[in-house]
Amino acid sequence: MSLVVYRDGVLYADTRAWGGESNLPSPGAKNKVVYADDGAMLGITSGSLGEASNVLAAYNDGLTQVEDGAFSAIVVKPGVPGYFYWLDGYPITGPFEEPFYAIGTGAKYALGALEANAEIAEVFRAAAKYDYFSDGVYRTFKLKQTRKPRKPRS
Repeated sequence: MSLVVYRDGVLYADTRAWGGESNLPSPGAKNKVVYADDGAMLGITSGSLGEASNVLAAYNDGLTQVEDGAFSAIVVKPGVPGYFYWLDGYPITGPFEEPFYAIGTGAKYALGALEANAEIAEVFRAAAKYDYFSDGVYRTFKLKQTRKPRKPRS
């Protein structure tokens, strides 16, 4: 699976892709955070390649559940403090206003490091050290700023 970390409105995600077979090497790097049509960020962990596309499509269609899904997600919405949690076929819940959270197989190691006030790089190093499915290489994702339309000049 992997690791997605929420800290103070920002998502951080490792880049390791895994295709579900423990004896096969990783097929490469991937983004585990996607942007929805409403501007929300969805950080998604799953043991299935392509699951993020299914989750994003369901979210964009207004669904709050994915019946046959096999994922965990952190959803950060513009203008809403905190984050929402989404698991498999269960409804999206939240918002939760804790300063940090983590999902994926490396989450318990990441949460310990976050509780100890570790820097994000240290959080991912700790998870990668103790969890085979987490990678120390990570990417940072922030909500995109929307521009206000300019007033026409008179």
